[in-house]
Amino acid sequence: QDKEHIMFVWDERMEKKFEKIPLEEAKKFGREEGREEGREEAQKEIISNMLNLNMSIDTISKVVDLSNSRVVEIIKTLKND
Repeated sequence: QDKEHIMFVWDERMEKKFEKIPLEEAKKFGREEGREEGREEAQKEIISNMLNLNMSIDTISKVVDLSNSRVVEIIKTLKND
């Protein structure tokens, strides 16, 4: 018998709701979400290090493969942390 796991999901209207999904699918979702969070944290650290080296926004954007505006958004969050 398949085990189910209850987790929060966002429906197409961006409303939080509960949904039962198979446990293996929940684990896969958690791993993928964790990888994305890890990637974002790594980008923040790289951006912070590059700022400390006085690199330009253009250079940082090219290295982390993000738009200038996204890099600026991340920099603002770094200053708030």
